[in-house]
Amino acid sequence: MKKVLLINYELKLLNTIRYYFIFYILLLKLILRSLYIEDYIIIKLN
Repeated sequence: MKKVLLINYELKLLNTIRYYFIFYILLLKLILRSLYIEDYIIIKLN
């Protein structure tokens, strides 16, 4: 019984880590894109 709980816990942990990982990647992409757009606008203005 304890083993099943442990496996369940590990699966939940893995899922959580995966979701955070995806979330961080999306966040990074958004930040990079906004930075890129800002740079582009600044270059255009100059």
